[in-house]
Amino acid sequence: MDLLSSIMNAMDKPPRVNEKEKKAQRDQQAALDKIKQAEKKHLSEFRVKIEGMINDFIKDSSKSKLVFETMDKVHRAVVQDVSDIAGMPAFSFGIEGVDRHVQVFRKETVPSEKVIEEARRTGMADLDEVEEIISEREMDEKQQLELNKTKGPKVVPTKDYKEKYEHLIGKESALDAAKKTITNKQYGFVPAENKKDQRSIEQTLTDIRERKRQKLHHGDVSTASSSNQNPDES
Repeated sequence: MDLLSSIMNAMDKPPRVNEKEKKAQRDQQAALDKIKQAEKKHLSEFRVKIEGMINDFIKDSSKSKLVFETMDKVHRAVVQDVSDIAGMPAFSFGIEGVDRHVQVFRKETVPSEKVIEEARRTGMADLDEVEEIISEREMDEKQQLELNKTKGPKVVPTKDYKEKYEHLIGKESALDAAKKTITNKQYGFVPAENKKDQRSIEQTLTDIRERKRQKLHHGDVSTASSSNQNPDES
């Protein structure tokens, strides 16, 4: 027992907190409490302000929505809570830290789910612009659908090209016969690729000038020949 007591006494005891340190801790806690009280008072006053704005919005039937300024998450939560209690739909739009804010609507003026979803997806705050974009996109999709209808159904051949040629020239030769036709004036089968002008623009212009020169030269020769004829022979 004496040995244990001596060991315990030999161990370092926790340092005692002096009065100066205790006072510093009390002052720090008091400062934190003061900040919390100030924040609580500020939020209480802010809530009263929001309640007044929403009540005025409810009374003014000429307004379809109430758009608040950019706020942080805490203040937006207050606006949302007051709106819910008043029975007014409220949604947050915009990008966090940039222009995130709350918009309050009347029940009969709430945007469609499509507009709300698109605004949240893109981070856009102007709902009128979002609705215009959606309208243009739907119009384009409708036009594309009508265009696809006018093209008609895709024609699917009833017989495979190999079968078409196989009974005439054999299975092995059918593959070669089904290949793209090359230029052949005798039979007149000319693929579209061979019909395209492969010349450059410069070469094409040069050829056109040469043909014009030859045509003019030929005209001059014909005119000269006619003028040299004997009048009696004419």
